Parts: sequence; structure tokens; C-alpha cells
Amino acid sequence: MGEVEDPARHPVARAGKVIGHHTLEAVKLGLATSRLLPGDHIWAAGEGRWITLAELGRLHPGLLPGAAGTPAARGGGFWPGVGGFLGKAVGGVATLFTYLIVISVGLFIGMLAQSGGRNPNRQGDNDPLRDPHAGRRDPDFDERDA
Repeated sequence: MGEVEDPARHPVARAGKVIGHHTLEAVKLGLATSRLLPGDHIWAAGEGRWITLAELGRLHPGLLPGAAGTPAARGGGFWPGVGGFLGKAVGGVATLFTYLIVISVGLFIGMLAQSGGRNPNRQGDNDPLRDPHAGRRDPDFDERDA
């Protein structure tokens, strides 16, 4: 008598030759280890024809390596795409504000360092190195005596 065929095992072919009979778990492992290729064919009894392992991966999400059943691998759909876009946009705006704050603080510190920490509008330090009018009257600043 002939051998009883296991319905859980499916023939897999490459280049027109059957290279083995595998369960879906064995196909998944074979794809992950590159022993089987997405272009190999498997007999789909329900379909009544040979289909590629890539087609089988679309019928059974998660079969192909790289998580073919995940939203990122499928294209994600509309709402995950919107969420990803908004997340990047908000992150970009936050980065822009961070740069603006850092630049503003840097400019302020630079102005303080350049002015020596004093108010350049204040007159009368009596320091001849910092005030050109030290020790004498500034005709534009001081009021005239009556």
C-alpha cells in the first residue's frame, strides 16, 4: 500500500521540481533561514493550484520574514500614516523651537560678554577705559547748569 499523505504538509517546488513537503511552520522557518525563497511555489489544495510563497505570505500574515503582516510592511493604511506624519511634524517643530532658544540664549550671552556686563546706555562710570566721558561733562547727556 501507498504512503498516507499528511494533509498538514504541502509540497514545495523550485524551478519545477518538488524540493520537499512542509508544514506552514516549516515554511516560515525555511523562509527565515533562506532555505526557502519567496519565489518558490507551494501547492495550495484549497486553491487547486501552485502559488508562490510570497502569495502564501499575503494569505497568512506573519509567514514571511520581516513581519509581512505588520502595518509597516503592508503600507500602514491611512491613520497610521497620519500618526507617523504628525509625530515627525511635532518633533520637527520642537526641534526648531529648541534651536531658536539656544540661538537666542547664545546671542544674549555674547552681547553680555561684549558689553563687559554693564549697561551701555548708562553714563558716568568714571572709568576712562569704559566711559569716554569719565571725569568730564557730556554735553549731549548732562543738563546745562543754569
